[in-house]
Amino acid sequence: MPLSSHGGMVTIRDCTLGSTCAHSAGAIHAAQGRRQGPLPDRAEKSPAVELAPYGIWACGIRTPTGRSAIIVTWVTQISFSPLLIGVALENDREFLGQLLKSEKFTLSVLPRDGGKRIAQGILKDGMDGGRDGNGDLFRTDTAWSEAARGAIAALNCRTVAQHVHGDHTLIVAEVTGEKRWAAGAPLRLSDTGWKYRRPTPGKDTTETN
Repeated sequence: MPLSSHGGMVTIRDCTLGSTCAHSAGAIHAAQGRRQGPLPDRAEKSPAVELAPYGIWACGIRTPTGRSAIIVTWVTQISFSPLLIGVALENDREFLGQLLKSEKFTLSVLPRDGGKRIAQGILKDGMDGGRDGNGDLFRTDTAWSEAARGAIAALNCRTVAQHVHGDHTLIVAEVTGEKRWAAGAPLRLSDTGWKYRRPTPGKDTTETN
């Protein structure tokens, strides 16, 4: 899932690194064949699901007008060979369409020490390819120009499939390159005090502090 104030993901709308919990289930039939009422919306009622650990990743792409980035949290490895990862993005995000059109993206691992500040800069300015108070949001080296400045590591990825289920699209991507710039622990969602929840209409999905 993603975090970004411009289409990204925290209750983090794109949490960018953001994005949202499961959608409402429809009515179902019981084993006895009796029709049951609609299942409750579990978006705010899944405390066990919320115990799952998530990271905070910066997801960067190249667009016709420059570079864009959001913060995402729903990222996982799904294959050893080939090396594949899965990234879930909200279906209504403008960034999702840009990523699918680009077919390539970079996931940056943010450091636990100082990574929250980097994420806040991306949430504020990333979709504009802008600058934060301490300089450019992106690295300047050509091979990693969509990686976040200050990241401790990054993965270059190529989209190979997409699956639309519920309110998120699962992007399956092959890792085409990786780079480690510094040692240190990665930033996790639990380190930030943020939560990734279903957005309220008319409001950002990012709850930050």
